[in-house]
Amino acid sequence: MAQNLTFEEAKEMTHQLYEIELLSEKGEKYLLQEIEKNLLENKNDSVEKSFILEFLYTAFDMESWYRGGTLTQREYKKYQEIMTEIPQDGSFSEDDEKMIIERLENEFGISEARKIEEAIKNEEEEIKVNDSLGGYVIYPPLYLKEEVIKNIHKNRSTFGKTRTRTLNDLLKISLIDSLVFEEIYKQFKKGELSTEGYICSAALNKVEYYQNFENEKNKQIELINKLEKGNVISQSNKEKLINSYQKWELKKLYEFIPFCTNAKTFNLKEYPNDVEKAYKAIFEEIKEIVPAFDFQNFKIDLVIEKSNYGGADSQNLIISFDVDSVHYTHSVFYNYLSKNEKLDYTLKIAHNFHKVINKFLSDQNSKKRLYFAEKTNNPNRDENEFGLILLTEKQRYLWKNKIKRVGFSDVELTGYDYYDMESSFLSTEIHNNRFNTKNIEKIIAEYEKIGLFSHLSKEEFKEGLIKVKQNEIKNYTDILLSFPKQIAFVGWEKDNLEDPYGGLTEEFGEISRGKFTPQNIKEYLWDRFEGRIQTSYYTFDFNDKTYHPDLIVENDWATPYFLELIKLALKENKINEKFYVCIDDTDSTGYIFLSNSQYKFLNKNQPELFPKHP
Repeated sequence: MAQNLTFEEAKEMTHQLYEIELLSEKGEKYLLQEIEKNLLENKNDSVEKSFILEFLYTAFDMESWYRGGTLTQREYKKYQEIMTEIPQDGSFSEDDEKMIIERLENEFGISEARKIEEAIKNEEEEIKVNDSLGGYVIYPPLYLKEEVIKNIHKNRSTFGKTRTRTLNDLLKISLIDSLVFEEIYKQFKKGELSTEGYICSAALNKVEYYQNFENEKNKQIELINKLEKGNVISQSNKEKLINSYQKWELKKLYEFIPFCTNAKTFNLKEYPNDVEKAYKAIFEEIKEIVPAFDFQNFKIDLVIEKSNYGGADSQNLIISFDVDSVHYTHSVFYNYLSKNEKLDYTLKIAHNFHKVINKFLSDQNSKKRLYFAEKTNNPNRDENEFGLILLTEKQRYLWKNKIKRVGFSDVELTGYDYYDMESSFLSTEIHNNRFNTKNIEKIIAEYEKIGLFSHLSKEEFKEGLIKVKQNEIKNYTDILLSFPKQIAFVGWEKDNLEDPYGGLTEEFGEISRGKFTPQNIKEYLWDRFEGRIQTSYYTFDFNDKTYHPDLIVENDWATPYFLELIKLALKENKINEKFYVCIDDTDSTGYIFLSNSQYKFLNKNQPELFPKHP
């Protein structure tokens, strides 16, 4: 089926969409404007059918918000007027919201959009559709601009009542062909496509799939050839892989793994439903991939990691074994546990379990690392299969071909996920061997010598040593974060909304080795407006002086001024040690407390510990 239309053909198809009562008259005009705009901006002389399908998906999406009660631009202006009459002192209540909705209904009537959808008969006899749409829905500052609403015909549902008709109509006007129709119809019958918008989204993905198929197939063959040249796939397996392609098939990159050298796929259904027995069997099979991996004393422990702020506790899987008298251990997340829930011994994938083997490879001064290969990039799918592959850094780089990935879609289960992923199905690994077992021990000895652990008890220091063994160590901060009371980690988007500044003040005191000892830390929060801005009454005493600023937590984001107050307290009390930034991410910062001599030593010998800004 030809995927491109001349302007006249696109114009005719746009009118057909109006005639079959899919687009409204307004929608027909809007689509025609968008087509003309696209031709002009991209200097094209043709229109892709995928462009029209994308317009339809967006139009259905916006219309479903509109018919579901989301405010239009005109209604939102009235909402803003009403809000000025309500005191913005934190007293906004459910009664206020009911009053606003009543005022809006008095001004504009019971939602016009709601009436449109409720008047449409449900044509899907096999599937029940919810007719209860409710009234106005307020999501400030979200509102719908006039140009994006009322583009779907009043006789066409956006909530799933006319899905079969919509699919048939797309075929009727040749926006899709019979091949695409049959594939979408199968999905529809499985219950995967719940609205007309999702029908259009599935059609868009499939039309694009076939439209780009030849180009994407060539890219996959090109990648396979690169992998063969890089000794990732043997010549014979390269031919087997290429010959395994079916008609119209694009493979997931994961499907390359069984054809690769030093690689293996695993299915948990083939192992006993016992965590220790299953993972021990998996590790025995890993010996086929990793040379000299002759482990002994294999053990699995399940432990509970308590949540800091009252959320769900996590259950961690601790793997340990010995190789040549060296003890290796690694802790990985296994599952969340609700309150009072017992340990979960159900066999499942622990996605980072392989990293303990990379500790062994680092100690062997190997240039290779074991990579975890995910079968699917859908985090919500119950998956039992995964792969492992041993690669050098250069071989890993070969996978970084920009190809369209086939799989799960962000929008809906359409069958094809058509966006660039750059081989993210493989885990991220570090190939330098700087942080092997012996070097980590030397680094810890240096930290101990310059006094970084002087404030820790024997139990706390021992706890840190255990954590270092269990954690993945990629840099110096990973070592420090393994020990308690070393780094105050400030997330500016606060998880702790009960006492964000008070809690942080305690943490800064704990890492200061007794130099900053705040007392009588007090904090109270109250809403100013709709719970989105909170004022903090925050105070602490230090060396007979009370520090009391007015601070804000806005939309869960803390202000860095509280730290300036702590710095002021140190300066006024002539404390020479300082808090230095050692972690600087987008929404979080880590601080370490150092004397001048400690800072000079670390900055000279471990300069990457301190982020540099241009």
